[in-house]
Formats: sequence, C-alpha cells, structure tokens
Amino acid sequence: MIDKIAAGEVIERPASIVKELIENSIDAGAASVEATVEDGGKKTIRVVDNGSGISPDDLPLAFLSHTTSKIADEPDLFAIRTLGFRGEALASIGAVSQSRLVSRTTQSPEAYEITISGGKISQPKPAAAPPGTTVEVENLFYNTPARRRFLKSSSVELGHITDVVTRFALSHPEIRFVLTSGKQRLVDLPSTSGEILERLTHFFGQELTDQIEVVARTGGNDDARLRAYISRPDYTWPNSKHQFYYFNRRYIRDRVISRAIAQAYLNLIPSGRYPFVLLFIEMDPANVDVNVHPTKIEVRFRDAWQLHDNILTAIRTHLIKSSSLPGVPEGQPVGEPANWPTGRPLGDPVCQPTDGPMKALVDFFATGKTEFTAEAPRTQREDSISPRPLHLPDHSAVRAGLSGDTTYLQVHNSYIIQQTPDGIMIIDQHALHERILYTKFSRQFADANIYRQRLLMPQVIELTPRQAVVIHEVLPYLKKVGLEIEEFGKNTVNIQAVPALLSRVDMKEFITEFLIDFEPDKKSDESVLYDKLLKLMACKAAVKAGDPLTGEEIQSLLSAATDSGYTLTCPHGRPAIHKLSLTEIAKYFNR
Repeated sequence: MIDKIAAGEVIERPASIVKELIENSIDAGAASVEATVEDGGKKTIRVVDNGSGISPDDLPLAFLSHTTSKIADEPDLFAIRTLGFRGEALASIGAVSQSRLVSRTTQSPEAYEITISGGKISQPKPAAAPPGTTVEVENLFYNTPARRRFLKSSSVELGHITDVVTRFALSHPEIRFVLTSGKQRLVDLPSTSGEILERLTHFFGQELTDQIEVVARTGGNDDARLRAYISRPDYTWPNSKHQFYYFNRRYIRDRVISRAIAQAYLNLIPSGRYPFVLLFIEMDPANVDVNVHPTKIEVRFRDAWQLHDNILTAIRTHLIKSSSLPGVPEGQPVGEPANWPTGRPLGDPVCQPTDGPMKALVDFFATGKTEFTAEAPRTQREDSISPRPLHLPDHSAVRAGLSGDTTYLQVHNSYIIQQTPDGIMIIDQHALHERILYTKFSRQFADANIYRQRLLMPQVIELTPRQAVVIHEVLPYLKKVGLEIEEFGKNTVNIQAVPALLSRVDMKEFITEFLIDFEPDKKSDESVLYDKLLKLMACKAAVKAGDPLTGEEIQSLLSAATDSGYTLTCPHGRPAIHKLSLTEIAKYFNR
C-alpha cells in the first residue's frame, strides 16, 4: 500500500516510467539507450542500456523503497551529481505494474534477472544478456484500475514519451538514443561529439537550426556557466513549449529563468510570442537543492536572482549586439531599459511598453505623419494585401454618419481612425477583420459547407517526431474544417486541399502552430476544439498589423462592422474598436 501511494507521486503516466529508467541508464554511464513501447506505453515499456549494470547481490534490493547506490552518506544529499538519488523509481514502478529486470556487470560472466508483480519480488536467476541493464514494464496500473482510466489515448501517451526522449537527447548528445513504437522507429540518433545542432535539426528541422545563435557566459558572481541556443527575435512560437532549461544537464522548469528570458526579449518580439531557448546551466551542485519536487522537475537555487540577472544580461547583450536585430546599430551599449522590471519579488508586474490605439492616436497628433489611404496613391509593395484578400460580405446599407464621405485614415498601417458625429473610433484592422472572418467560417462550419480549394501541387510539410504522433489525433478535426491531409513518409504529411479563404495562408505555419498549441490531455467538448480551429483560421487569414490598406478595403471593413453597432471584439476577446468622445479628447489635451 505504501509503495502504491508513493507511485502516485512518481509515476503519473507511461512517460514517467521512461523518464526514470533513462535517468538510471545515464547515471550508469550508458553510451546507448533504447526505449521500445507498445500501445503508448500502457501495454509494454522496455528500456535497454549498455551501462555498468547491477551486481547479482544488489538485484533484490533494486525494487525496494529508498534503496540507492548513488548516495553514500548524508553530505551527498546536499551535492547531488546524479539524475536519480531517492531510490523510489523502481519501487514505484514495481508496485503498479508487472516488471522484469535483467542486468549484467562488465565483470560478471553472466546476467541475472528478477521479476516483480504488484510489489512481490522473485529471487535472482541466471539469464542471457550482454553487459548493461534491461527493464521491461508491462500492464501499467493493472492493479489500480482507477489510475489506468485516467490515461489518455495511445498517441497522446506516445507524444509525452517522445517529449521525454527529446529532452534527454538534447542534453546528452554523446549518448545514442532510440525510440520505437510497435514496429515504427520514431527516433534513432547516433552519438555525437557534443554537437547539439545536429539534434536540434532532427527534432525541430533545419529551418529552426538556421535561426539559432549561441550565447555563452563563463564564470560570474555565482560561478554559473551558461550556454544558450536561442532563436533570433524574428523567429518565435505561440507558446513556451520550445524552451528547455537544464541544470547540470538535468531538465528543469523554473519561473525565475522564464522571467529572465522574457525580459531579455522585451520589446524585441511581439506580445504573446516566445523564442526558442535551449539553456544549459553548469553550477556547483552544493548551491542548488534538487530535492524539492516529487518528480525532480523543479530545483531551488541558492541565489536565484543572481542567476536571473546573469541570464538576462548575457542574452540581452547578445541580442542587442547581434546583426540579426534590425534597427539597432552594432555595438550599441546595453543598459537596463527604462521599462525593464528591476525589483523583486517574482510577483511584481512587468512594465510593458505603451502600445495599442492610444499610442497610435498620440503618435498621429504628435508627428502629424499620417497616411490618408482613401486618397493617397498605393506605393507599398504589391504583395502586402494581395496574398490575403479581404473576404468581406457585401453591405448595402451603411449607418448614418458612416457614409463614403466620412473622414477616415490609416495610422502606422495598423489602426484606422474613423470620424463619428460625437468623436472618433480607433479600429484595430487585424482584430476587426479577424472577427469578420471568424463569423464567416463559423456559419460555413455550422452549415457543413466550408468551401475547399484543391491544391494543384500538394504541399509537403515536415513535422517533428512529437507532431507526427499528435497529428493522428487531430486529422478528423482538420478534415471537417476543410483541410485534407495525408501521411507522406516518416514525419511528413502532404496537404491536398485547404479552405478557400486560407488558400494564400502559409499552411506549414498554420499546421505547426495548431499542433504546438493542441492540448490532447485536456478533456473538452469537440465544439471547443473546433472553435479553437476556426479562431486560428480567422487569425491567419486576416489582414495583419503593418499591412497598408486601400481606401476601398478600409471602407469594406467599416461597412462590415456597421451591422454589429461597432461593439465588436476579436474572437479571442481583444477589443477591435475603441471609442473616444470629443469630451475625452479635449480633456486629454487640457482644453
């Protein structure tokens, strides 16, 4: 019973077992680790390594609670240098599965094996096996059916296992990693001489690797050595799932580190976007407590804020000096920007730069540089709008005060200022167009009549191993919203047809962003997932901030908004229109 309770903390899903077993393999000095799973790990998990092995005398102890060879005395607990140290993993695995362990040391002439089922351990017996250790785990949670019911589909669980292998492979390039699901080999990475970029290319593609820059920092007040592989500011993701932090090559999650990265990119990337970051921190283990979380995913640094400042300074300095940052002269001195948060604690709000309609309005009145797009000749690049034509419904009636002779103008190619009888309206052109397209997609979806456009040349898209697993979960949903996608070899798919309104959208970006943001673990009504898809479709197809519009296109947007009484928000709830009365404007200027 005690081991089952402990297993509830350590063993959450099949990926937890793969993680614990790979940690043991690495601690044993393995140069090769092979993981094989069936049914997403729910039926079988098998991890084979060529490490130092376990002696026959120690085998019976392997599945006992709190038995470990990685700590000799109490002081070792405060300077952990191994990935595992508690002695809980195998005991927890054995308590909720039927397992078999075969091991042979390099000095032993033969291997020995033991089995465990529901916590009952057999006596060691001879077996045939090369030096190293093999652990087979079958029928996970067979004796705790309530836990088993909480497991997800096989593809979802396999996706989590792929994530685990990815994290270890990135931090240990000198080790060969293999992941096989059934008869399909998902990962087969030979050992390299510490070359991380090869593995980045394997997991995330050449496109990402081409955008990577390396930041290194040696020594400092905390004696921490940093090495970061970061993406340029113009290459970002919709969430932080592509940020990996390692302390002494242990994968961790840490809010202070995340805060430092966000501040390093402050004002350099759009709000709501995240850079790729692969960060390695090497530090004296005596300055870090790794025994603060059941799954060891979190650690506690002795001086977290000193580390925070070092990470922030190293990355920010590199980004400012880097030639990849447009508009900043090379060699420009780096100081702490006025809107960098300097205080602590962690909960203090981050001062964001002023942005949005009010900034556009102030800039308009302050500089006098406006673009009356209803009258000015179209001198911008021709592809600014043509790849994303404004698919707007026709409106024959326009409300009084919003007719064709009403004054309007576009500011910074992002906001439209519209004169009204009692003031002005400031319109976010992207948010408004996004709402219009979302409404149109929703009506077509409700009528099961989303117009498809078959591609003359199918578009082939390369996926990461994790995305290749997850896409099986979403193919039926994508098809129902107008996307016809077929498998096309290992980790690749080809797109046969797309919704007509998305014909000019970058479908690789669309598919990748949806798969990154897809949360298969969250049980939700199908309508929620479809709504999420429709919102993403509208966002990608809508005109963007920074796109110049003709007077005709502006008038179409204004006309389409009329029936809604100018109370629109974008599908994500962000305001699309902001009203300012003459009284408010006069008050702002102290009139």
